[in-house]
Amino acid sequence: MCLLYIGLSFNRFEYKNFLEFKGGTSLSKGYDLINRFSEDIDVVLKADVLNVNLGDIINLESKNKKSKHADELNRKAIAFYQEKLIPILKRDLESELESDFNVVLDEKDLAIYIQYPSSFRNEYVKDSVKLEIGPLAAWTPCETKEISSFIAQEYPKLFETVSFPVLITKPVRTFWEKVVIMHQEANRVDGKVPMRYFRHYYDLYCMNNSFVKKEALNNIELLNEVRIFTITFYNRSWSRFEEAVPGTFKLYPNENSIPNLKKDYENMKQMIFGDSPSFEEVLSVIKKLEEEINDLGKKYEYRKFI
Repeated sequence: MCLLYIGLSFNRFEYKNFLEFKGGTSLSKGYDLINRFSEDIDVVLKADVLNVNLGDIINLESKNKKSKHADELNRKAIAFYQEKLIPILKRDLESELESDFNVVLDEKDLAIYIQYPSSFRNEYVKDSVKLEIGPLAAWTPCETKEISSFIAQEYPKLFETVSFPVLITKPVRTFWEKVVIMHQEANRVDGKVPMRYFRHYYDLYCMNNSFVKKEALNNIELLNEVRIFTITFYNRSWSRFEEAVPGTFKLYPNENSIPNLKKDYENMKQMIFGDSPSFEEVLSVIKKLEEEINDLGKKYEYRKFI
């Protein structure tokens, strides 16, 4: 339900055309591709509203300059949240919600937490909604979609407004973003998988079984764009993104990570509605997808991805 009120608030926001829903939020609400609940709402803040062109940062030759400009962009985003976005959210939520809530900005993670009284006592189900909103994310391809919350779909008569239009990232980009994330995780050496990370494997499993896979495998140029973007802003010393190309991709997790991923999925299952695939089935599909993507290396010249 919080998604409904946040979405309505965004629709009233004078900068609404600079906000775009992405990630699992877009897959679930925009395209009905995944069957899981999430306490996170992923949103892109278009850097243009902060008078910054991301392309200019990507084209800088120095890694230090890229990092410096990215940090400055994040600082501008924090000021924007404090001065523009959070006051609007508080105002609109106060007018819609009867229960107590609190809006908290996490400057380190560039996230806004909307805390509320919870009916659940569960480590995996948090008593807050995380609005993960940042400017270091790509804007295209996107389109306008009509979305609504699960509760509004089930009980439409309870709400004055059941759905609302928002800008949303097309799933073909989300597909490649999650593929690149998995390549990074497959090269993780310590086995310390971040909490709630198996959702990426589950989401890719679902997209693999949909129209998205064919569209993505026919758009290798977008993969390269995603790869360059990730290298610019989210590189790690162990990521081995130079191998994140058809022919040398790694999606299947390394053995050190599998126990933690399996535990994470067991916790995550309570957030899936309907039947959930087994852990082994998800990883089997991921392994086959890895092979399919690497087979593309025979079709496309490696130098295209350097």
